[in-house]
Amino acid sequence: MLIKIKSFFWEIGHITKNKNTYHYRIMGLKICLVIKTHFTKYPLMTYKQVYFELWSKILDLMVKDSHLTDEGLLQIINIKSAFKMGLNKDLFENFLNSKPEIKPNYNINFDLMNSQWISGFINTDGSFTLNLTKSKSKNKNMDYGIIPMIRIYQDIISLTVLESIKNYLNCGYILKPSSGRSIATLVFSNTESINKIIQICNEIPLLGAKQRDFIDFKFAYSLYLNKEHLNSTGLNKIVKIAQGMNSGRKFD
Repeated sequence: MLIKIKSFFWEIGHITKNKNTYHYRIMGLKICLVIKTHFTKYPLMTYKQVYFELWSKILDLMVKDSHLTDEGLLQIINIKSAFKMGLNKDLFENFLNSKPEIKPNYNINFDLMNSQWISGFINTDGSFTLNLTKSKSKNKNMDYGIIPMIRIYQDIISLTVLESIKNYLNCGYILKPSSGRSIATLVFSNTESINKIIQICNEIPLLGAKQRDFIDFKFAYSLYLNKEHLNSTGLNKIVKIAQGMNSGRKFD
């Protein structure tokens, strides 16, 4: 998936690996401007757009060589202070007169939302699951009940994005985070809503491991719709698929 993204951006940047995680990194003013141009044309919709605007402001200052002056450098430090991680110890101690930049307002044009955007969002912040619940059946061979479910997660600060997706699709329901947590969830659990997501992901394919989860989910869901989960053979087949999805997936 990262190779495809790198190819899309004319092979700029490089891909590195740290243990079991791959990173696609783009560094340097000239090529970062390529990314800025892309996301200016195709705006982000989560709260990350606020940080993108701050980041873009720094690039604009650097284009003017403002970072080579004391005043311009302090302005960049002030902008950096507004990012989630803020300033590290060294920067904080060396720029004691810095004041965090006021963040831009989080105002997004959700009229730009479409099925292609939703597919990409599911690819990064969605999950396909076959929830296994302890069965109440008296049949000893029916240990589990199956609840097919598709979920999209987002920090509560971007709750409006989940609400917009829900309104665009006219289905699903939102679970707000419980006490002490910050992640909200948009859930699709009935036949109509699941079928809508399947149709979108069929028309606009996912990439990477998420595509494998989608294929497994779709097959298991077809078994579920055919009521094969009501016999031990079909149920065991679905359980096996569920256990090999998401974090249970093994890669060669």
